[in-house]
Amino acid sequence: MRFLVGCSYVSVLCALLIGVWVLPQLLTKGYIDVGGSPAFEPLFIYPGLVGFVVCIMAAVTSLIMYGRRRLTSVGQRLIAAGQVFTVTLFAACIASLWLPSATGWELLALPGALLIGQTAVGAGLVFSRSLRRT
Repeated sequence: MRFLVGCSYVSVLCALLIGVWVLPQLLTKGYIDVGGSPAFEPLFIYPGLVGFVVCIMAAVTSLIMYGRRRLTSVGQRLIAAGQVFTVTLFAACIASLWLPSATGWELLALPGALLIGQTAVGAGLVFSRSLRRT
């Protein structure tokens, strides 16, 4: 369980860094700049790559732990479901490249998939932590 929680903290941190880049631009301009800033790589590219790898490891661990019935609390199940959902969204983004109308820009949705899926993981981490304190 420690490995899954550690991976989850890393992946949620990566999603937060991506959110720091994406959300202000969406709110102010309505679109996201790709490149052109020295902050683009540390806030978008690197967290996306690290988060992608860590989420895959966490999702595999989640499935193994689910099979062994080691996910006992609601928070643990929410973390596991969020990691598996994130990887499912990753797979959908990558699979969309085989559509006849694919241009390659579909890969820009990968960090968005990380943001969406890691919301559940973050909620599971908060929920698990709050249960431990009571």
